[in-house]
Amino acid sequence: MWDKMETFYHVVKAGSFTKAESVLNKSQSTLSRTVGILEQRLGHRLLKRHIKGLELTRKGAEVFLTAQRMLMDVEGMKTNLNEKTGMKGRIRISTTHAIWNCILLNPILEFNRIYPNVLFDVFCDDHVVDIIQNEVDMAVCPYDPYDDNLVQ
Repeated sequence: MWDKMETFYHVVKAGSFTKAESVLNKSQSTLSRTVGILEQRLGHRLLKRHIKGLELTRKGAEVFLTAQRMLMDVEGMKTNLNEKTGMKGRIRISTTHAIWNCILLNPILEFNRIYPNVLFDVFCDDHVVDIIQNEVDMAVCPYDPYDDNLVQ
């Protein structure tokens, strides 16, 4: 149904089936059939066809506004997804072997599956690690290092 709504939107926006051909890269007859199927499924005539072009019926105007909102939502979703998948960078983590293997490994792998452009450098050491000296972005440890320079 979405593809028919999208076709209807572009046909109305273009003003004719002929002009919509180049936008959608489909033949005029295919576009006309698609809009006809949409009209049939909705049970209402959406367009009045004239020699000068197309005119929306009252129901057609309502459907056009819905199609417009749907298209804007889809475009917004695409933008949002691209922003998320466009995330990239490097994160340096210091932790113990036990925390890495038992707690962090699977969530980091899942995160990396979603955001493949984020690289992780993980430093496992079972001794107290100086976060600032070792230049890591975060440390996950089972103790409180009592350092005033750290945000916990």
